[in-house]
Amino acid sequence: MSLKTTYHLSLFLIFIPVAYLPLPGQEPAGFPASSFRETVWLQSDRHIYLSGEEIWFNAKVLDRLTLQPSLLSRNLRVELTDAAGNRLVRHNLVMDAGSLSAGIHLGPDLSTGWYYLRAYTNWMRNFDGLEYAVLPVKVVNPRDTRPVQSETDTLPTGIPGIRYQVTLEPPPGDLKFRTQYQVKIQAPEGLRTNPPAGFSILIALNEPVTFPDLPIPVSYPDTTTEHIIYAPETRSGLLTGRVSDQTTGTGIAKVPIGITLLISNQFEAAETDAYGYFSIALPGLHHSYDFIANFISQPEPDWTITLLSAFDDRPWKPDERGFRLSDRELEYLKTLIRNRQILSLFPPVSKEINPMKDSVVPRKIFFDPPDRIILTDNYVELANVRELVYEVVPDVTVRKKGENLAISVYNSQPFAEGYPTLVLLDGIPITRHNELLELPPSRIRSIEVKNKVYIHGNSIFSSIVNFVSRNADFAGLKLPETSVLGTVDLPEVPKYLSIPDPDSVSPSTPVINTTLLWQTGIKKLPETISFKTNDLPGKFRIIVYGFAADGALVYGDGRVVVTRDP
Repeated sequence: MSLKTTYHLSLFLIFIPVAYLPLPGQEPAGFPASSFRETVWLQSDRHIYLSGEEIWFNAKVLDRLTLQPSLLSRNLRVELTDAAGNRLVRHNLVMDAGSLSAGIHLGPDLSTGWYYLRAYTNWMRNFDGLEYAVLPVKVVNPRDTRPVQSETDTLPTGIPGIRYQVTLEPPPGDLKFRTQYQVKIQAPEGLRTNPPAGFSILIALNEPVTFPDLPIPVSYPDTTTEHIIYAPETRSGLLTGRVSDQTTGTGIAKVPIGITLLISNQFEAAETDAYGYFSIALPGLHHSYDFIANFISQPEPDWTITLLSAFDDRPWKPDERGFRLSDRELEYLKTLIRNRQILSLFPPVSKEINPMKDSVVPRKIFFDPPDRIILTDNYVELANVRELVYEVVPDVTVRKKGENLAISVYNSQPFAEGYPTLVLLDGIPITRHNELLELPPSRIRSIEVKNKVYIHGNSIFSSIVNFVSRNADFAGLKLPETSVLGTVDLPEVPKYLSIPDPDSVSPSTPVINTTLLWQTGIKKLPETISFKTNDLPGKFRIIVYGFAADGALVYGDGRVVVTRDP
């Protein structure tokens, strides 16, 4: 009987470090969302770096039960921390089909010691951090005067738990500089690869490193949650916040919230859930944007808006471990330092970086076209905006609610009275209209009215009135006291680093990067992969490894030697 198993494979010409991968175990009872769990498979091109270098990493977000690419998350948070858990670098990155390859720069002044890559999705933040992927790496600063201790033994390389053996056929004999070669991968009988996930190939200088016993199924303690705070980012980045009572701390349900991006006046809205949380999607946008968030309808005096961080800010400290290097690791570091010294004598080889592009930022108001636009210059100047609305703008009225004035719109559509009127000033929602209505009309350039029930996201408005100031300065008014000015960090498109092609570099300029090839998305086995050597001599190790749906390792091993031309 054939083995019906799904595999994720990665091919490497190096012993590469792999982060701890949580696999399916005993599922906790509780909130149904605990069944929709994700895990991150995080790997880097090596585990020893010099300060100032770039960590290349690949990450795949998988469903924890099936180990198929997750359909919940489109973005991944990746952090670099020191041994004390201090966050040094943070990126919110866009994935492609549940996978991404990118780089994180190590600062030139980092001290020698352990550092950690940590990866998680917005959805994973609803549970405890035990399921985050954590990848430890060693960083050595060549300028650090402190001695680095060396062990007298070498690091172990045994890999327990192998169930499926992949056969590799590397090119025979010693390999020459700047020459094209092929390596053949033969799969064992019964092994079935998983086309959606594919596997990867990495070619790099052999590095002494312990191979983590990664794909072993584990069980987790009860990590259920009473409710979901962080929504899955299925199509875009999210802005998450909460509306609560300042006195009691209780979340307020069914409160409409609006945000306006200051760069474009793009407006988005959402309503709080039963616990007071809201999430607002901003599809097609990357990078960071300043915005203003405010209530859409008049809040109670003690209500407040709190914005939540795009990253997990809970305290985290890795397990303490001593920093030691084996003799083989020290020899490897000497090679890295020598290569850096050689490259410093030559012009840098350019790295191709894919540009990060945003979708077109909308310049028109979100409810365009309005049903009616009133240009104030077409009318005689009245005493204030209240009289202007009363005399000039059809169907828009001003009513008194207690001690406050409120702008409303007469709408004859069925059920319109069940939804609020959205009142905006320069695209920013305002709930107290007294100061606006007392302004001189000369500060307002136009009034835009949408006199129809309008659905925007998960919010419904009976009608919309937008006052456009003459100088785009909020008509000289202060921002509403209930509003919050903030910055949203949206997912970035990863900066993919390309490996220098030796053929594109002058023969007089050495190309001695330790990584020759990193290619992802290979869909089938058996397969023949082409790679090209550069000017770096040494031993290269071929490792094919992955994991099956049951957590068993899939593994293959081979070696090649690159020598100088005779």
